[in-house]
Parts: sequence; C-alpha cells; structure tokens
Amino acid sequence: LGVFWNQTWDVRGRVLDIHTLGITILTCVIYTVTARAALLTDTWTVWNFLGIFLSILFWYLFVIIYSYLPPNFLVKNPLWLRVPFNVFRTIEFWILPVLTMCACMLPDVCLKFIKRNYFPQDYHIVQEVGKKERRAERLLNSSAGGRGEGVKESRLRRLMNRSLGRPVNTGFAFSQAEGSQDLMISLD
Repeated sequence: LGVFWNQTWDVRGRVLDIHTLGITILTCVIYTVTARAALLTDTWTVWNFLGIFLSILFWYLFVIIYSYLPPNFLVKNPLWLRVPFNVFRTIEFWILPVLTMCACMLPDVCLKFIKRNYFPQDYHIVQEVGKKERRAERLLNSSAGGRGEGVKESRLRRLMNRSLGRPVNTGFAFSQAEGSQDLMISLD
C-alpha cells in the first residue's frame, strides 16, 4: 500500500484507486502461489511448465477481459473499464509482484536448502545418486566420443562405480584370494 501512496499515474493527475490496488495485490498473490507450487515440484514435466506459466498468463487475460465487461450484476462500477491498462503502465505494478514473491519465498527456499543439505530424506539421497550417475554417464559418453574406446571406457566405468560406492568388477568369474587354491586342493 505504501508503494502507491500519493502517486499519480495519469497525465491528468488522477491517483490510483481501490481497483488498482486490488489488481496489484491479486497479481502478487498469483505470483507467490505459482512460485510456491514451483518450489514444491520435485519432478518437472511439460505439464508443470504449462501450469505454472499459463496460470500467470491467464490471470492477465482474465483482468483484461473482465475490464471490458459492461456494467451488470458482475461489474457494478463502470470506472473499471480502463483500470488494467492504466495500472499496466506503472513500473510499480511490474516490480511489486516480483519483490513480494521473493520476500514471501525466501523463508521457504532457506528451509528447503537446510532440509535438503543437512537433514536429507531417503529420496533426496536417491536423487543425488541419480545425478551423479547421469553426470558420470555424460562424462563417459563425451570422453569415449560415442565410439566405444575399449580400455579407456572400462577405466571410466570402474572409476564411476568406485565413486558411486558400487563393487568393482575385475573381470574374473571365480577370483580367489591368494593361498585359497592350496586350501581347495588339500580338501580334495
């Protein structure tokens, strides 16, 4: 409310009214709710992107269409007609929703960072292992050049398996510790 205090937005010197304030506040709410939904999303798909970005686009379309409705039982005030276009011209209208969204989301982002890095859940660990595997596979594919370079590729696979904590395959089907062959012969 303080942003619009005693501000004029028209060349004729008219000040902002309650409709302008309402549009601005609801735009802040739309931005904050969609940012919260984006923060809670773990797996991003095309539908997530469409849902997030189209919700903001539909809000602006709704405001424009609603402003052109003639006065009836839905719209009591005919002064609503040019309000969205007048408020869209102010820089405060475009900055305020972004600043409000950032201020509202800061505690959630900090909490998510602390929970994920210092108190991870099981699925967080699985996601990190998956990221390491994909990174190692990319490294393997980029270094091999897609030609399957034999020895270099097997060394990278062993390195990848060691970094992920997997057992390293030596290539011997029945490997034995030293001296165990003598023990097996003596048992016959």
